[in-house]
This record gives sequence, C-alpha cells and structure tokens, in this order.
Amino acid sequence: MLKAKWLYSELPVSLSELATLLSGEQYNDKKGYGFKLQEFNSGQLSCQYTEKLETVSIVTDPFGIESEQVVVSYYTCKFSLFADSHLMCVFDPPRSLRKFIAKLHEVLGFGFVLADITINPFDWVDSLANELGKPIITHVASSGIRTDNDGLAKISVSSRKDSRKDFNEMVSNRRHSIDTVKFKLNSERFPDTVCEMTKSGSCKINGYGNSELIQYFRVHLDQVLKRMQEV
Repeated sequence: MLKAKWLYSELPVSLSELATLLSGEQYNDKKGYGFKLQEFNSGQLSCQYTEKLETVSIVTDPFGIESEQVVVSYYTCKFSLFADSHLMCVFDPPRSLRKFIAKLHEVLGFGFVLADITINPFDWVDSLANELGKPIITHVASSGIRTDNDGLAKISVSSRKDSRKDFNEMVSNRRHSIDTVKFKLNSERFPDTVCEMTKSGSCKINGYGNSELIQYFRVHLDQVLKRMQEV
C-alpha cells in the first residue's frame, strides 16, 4: 500500500538550486541528520530527510542493578517536489512533520512556504474520474452535519455499490464536511485498486501501478486547488 500526504509549497529557489542546497546538507552519522537526494531531473526532485534519535532508558536486571541503555531510532521523511506544481508529496508520512519542516526552513530560509491543504474529497474523486472512469464509492465519512436542534453530528456510510448516493439521501441539504472517501477504481489500467482520499490531502492506494497512479492523483488535486482559487 502506498500512503502519501500532499502539502502546498512555495520555494524561493528553483529545483536545480534546491538540489544543490540539499546535496550540501547530506546525512552523516556524526551530525545525526541530513538529506539524501534520490532523484533529480528538470521536472522532479525526490529526496529523503533522516534524523538519528537517541533515547536513554533505565534497565533493571534480575538482581536489582540498574543500568542505562541507549536506544537508537531514525526519523525519516521521503518527499517529492515538481517543477510544474506547488504541491509537495510526502510518502508514508511520519506522525509529525515538525522536524522535517523545521530543517527545510533552515536550508531555504525566508520565502519558503509549506502549508496544509483542505479540499472536498469528492471534488478530487470527480476530477480523477474524468480521466480514469467513474469509480465505485464504497465508504463516505462526514462531520459537522447540522441537526434540527442546531447540533453537530458525524456519519459514516459504507456500501458495496454506491455509498455516495446513500450518503446524499441521508444528509440531504444539511451543511456538512466530507472527511474521507474510499473507492474502487473502475479502470482497465488499474484493476482491483482500492483508494482513499481525505479532506487534508492525504491518500492511500492499494493495488496495481501505485507509482503511476500517484501522478494522476497529483495532477487532479492540482486542478481542484486551482478551481478553488478561481471561485
């Protein structure tokens, strides 16, 4: 399964200049952090940030004698940037992006922007469907649904056929926010592929051709964001 999170980015330098900067901040075990450039061409830059983490734990043996034990772990963040897009893709994102973002700010300085995005996942699904065919919506999760007594509710609808239709009938015209949409692609190019999209720009792809399909996700997310800016 491929997991990814998309972020809005603005760079104060070109991809070529960024590649040079990141190459100058390569990881080594002595300093315990740094970048490793994995791919770079005129259209795309892929890199990994790694930070070595050491924690000390107290271990007590069967005789009651305590000793310190150093536990080493690694924080990693794989990401890609694209010459024709403001989107950054973070693959298998860690629980927190704080360390990664802070280090990029150190490298790039003033003018670097990296921010969360918020979209309607149905807009993303519909844009993708224009190219890959209408998908089968299997699950919809929503929150912020206004009730008759001015309260807020959450709802999840799952179905083997068309969860979107059932969801729309249940919500009707009430104000709401779509949190997550799960669907099966109805495409010969990507058979038996199950996907998930969220309002925060995260996605999961489980099936055939993940690396190719993630590019479709990026292109159509870009289109959705541009349409939002035009409104």
